[in-house]
Parts: sequence; C-alpha cells; structure tokens
Amino acid sequence: MLGRWNVSASFYTAPKSYFAESMSTGENQSNFSVSYKYKDLKVGLGVLLLGYAQGFDYVGKTDSKYLQSTTHTYIKDNGNMIYLTLSYNFSHGRKYQTERKKLNNSDNDNGIR
Repeated sequence: MLGRWNVSASFYTAPKSYFAESMSTGENQSNFSVSYKYKDLKVGLGVLLLGYAQGFDYVGKTDSKYLQSTTHTYIKDNGNMIYLTLSYNFSHGRKYQTERKKLNNSDNDNGIR
C-alpha cells in the first residue's frame, strides 16, 4: 500500500494428493491486482492464474501392479483471467465528532494499593 494505491500478489503451488495407488494434482493459483482508492470509490484491475496462457492441466496417475494409467484434464479457460473491481463505501448513520476524538491510552495509576 502506498498512498491511495494498493498492489497485491499471491502465488500458491497445490500439493499432490495420494489415495491408495493413485495420485492427482490440484490447481496452482496466482493472483496479481492493482487498485486505486479515491474517497469512498475503489477501482481495481487484476489477473488470475497468471502464466497459464494455454490453460491448466490436471494430471492423475495410477501406478499399480495391475493397472498403469495417466489422465490429463485440460481446462483451457483457466489461465490469464483478467478481472475488474469497482466498489463504493456507503456511509450512513450519525458521526459524532469522530475527527476530534483522540485515543486516551495513558496510565495515571501509581501502582497497587
């Protein structure tokens, strides 16, 4: 965060999960977003699954004595998704001198009596 700007990035590598003699992979996740706030209005732009232009490949493998197989499930739409955010903070109710209130965090007690 810098002034009115907010930049956010997150990356996650999904672990492989095993059940009996089968292994499957989850979805790696990535997110990058930039937003700007002006008074109560906030506008942002972001990208999900950055770096997967061809989509994402979910792999499943079975490796046993009797059966060996590998499956690939491609989801072409899961990659480089762009999104736009727009939000407005509606403020309602009475505001009673919130700007003039100060935090009273002092210790005036001289100890245990």
